[in-house]
Amino acid sequence: MKKLTIRIDQWVKSTEAQWKTFPIKKQRFLTALFFTGYSLMTLLMIIIQIASKKGSDSKDMPPIRHIITKPADITIKSKEGYHSVYNSSQNNQDERPK
Repeated sequence: MKKLTIRIDQWVKSTEAQWKTFPIKKQRFLTALFFTGYSLMTLLMIIIQIASKKGSDSKDMPPIRHIITKPADITIKSKEGYHSVYNSSQNNQDERPK
């Protein structure tokens, strides 16, 4: 394992030395070129992933529902003129997860 890390360190040093021999203009051009290529590949992968979805029928995410019951250890004081989510008549149902 030690030999592998030594070889990797040598390769990194030689690559960095080669990079520093390039003129600044060429370094900037290559950096912009690599970044543009990376951005285009990422965009292409996102488009392919979106296109490969089966539409809105995919079951990737569970359905989002409102919480309609309050936990037993929470007490809510109702104020006059204030409509609490837990005090509404709509939330008096006891719904358990299926």
